[in-house]
Amino acid sequence: MKLTLFRITSVFVSIALIIISAIHSFNGDLHVVYPVNDVSIYEIDTYHEELDSNWSEAAFSFDRQKRINFKYKLTTAREEPFAAFYFRDADIESKILDISNYNKISIFFQSKKAQRIPITLRFHNKTINLNKKFPEISITKVIDYKGPGVYEIPLNEFEIAAWWLRYHGIEKEQIDLSKVTELKYLAIGSCQALQPGEEDEIIIDQVIFKHSDNLFYWVLISLIFLNGGINIYLYQRKRKKKNNQPLVVRPIEIEHKETANEKLKNFKIYIGRNYQNSELTMYIVQKELKLSANELRNLLKDELDTTFKNYLKKIRLTEVKRLLKESDLTISEIAYKCGFNDIPYFNRVFKAETGKNPKDYKSDLNN
Repeated sequence: MKLTLFRITSVFVSIALIIISAIHSFNGDLHVVYPVNDVSIYEIDTYHEELDSNWSEAAFSFDRQKRINFKYKLTTAREEPFAAFYFRDADIESKILDISNYNKISIFFQSKKAQRIPITLRFHNKTINLNKKFPEISITKVIDYKGPGVYEIPLNEFEIAAWWLRYHGIEKEQIDLSKVTELKYLAIGSCQALQPGEEDEIIIDQVIFKHSDNLFYWVLISLIFLNGGINIYLYQRKRKKKNNQPLVVRPIEIEHKETANEKLKNFKIYIGRNYQNSELTMYIVQKELKLSANELRNLLKDELDTTFKNYLKKIRLTEVKRLLKESDLTISEIAYKCGFNDIPYFNRVFKAETGKNPKDYKSDLNN
């Protein structure tokens, strides 16, 4: 009965999407990237890391419902394997669309193992002169996958890809994203939390750019919410039957000796309780502890001979090393739970701290 209800609802929502999308196309409020009647307007393919051999496997196909099935298996030949499925205009010099009139992207996902799915939008670069390859500007948003359904992502939540900034040696403030509008390429990547050697499949049923200020849009959202709610309900019912691993990240008590400096004591306690927050900044700590920037910098320099960034990094790595020893979580899961939201950066700072990459460190603990 539940499966039948799910199918009926999915068919109803799909039909509604087609009808409303057609109506909106006259007003310029929706742009349907997929599904389309003629997929030859795109170059559609998969890609993976560049290696001489033993790269990640990636392929795609269409099922009977014309949904895209992106299947991949991550290689064990490197620490940070990846694969992705992408759309690009068949005319490589052209663009998929100009996103100036849109403020959201709507994508249907269904996956077996995925937890964090990155979406990458690549744009024609008209804002800054770059001498290196890959001049197109890439922005990324990682979706926390909660179960099959439609995910609505505001475009202002996308950020310039960290690898792209590092590669070109520039700061994100140098790019004016309001001028980045000509979309040339859209990619859906492999789960960032998946272990090398694992296989997964991501089903993509719709990719739509939209603008929210429209009556038809709210009707569409209502239908999507209904469909997503049923999917989430069924997904959660299924998950209740399984034993989920509890969250094992815990506050760190770092007061090993008495200190007469109450400000320092309060600072240590606050960091020990909040280091898991990947958005934690020096400004937030100043505000919470009612300290000025100079006051906090001098406190750390005089009392601990360190900086805010280095101190926070040290505390996060302390908990990372404990979890590598005591838990069965994956390395990526541990990094995210301890406040690191950039895996390549996490790998670098961990190796600088311990002299080993996380994988080798964990392997040595188990031997």
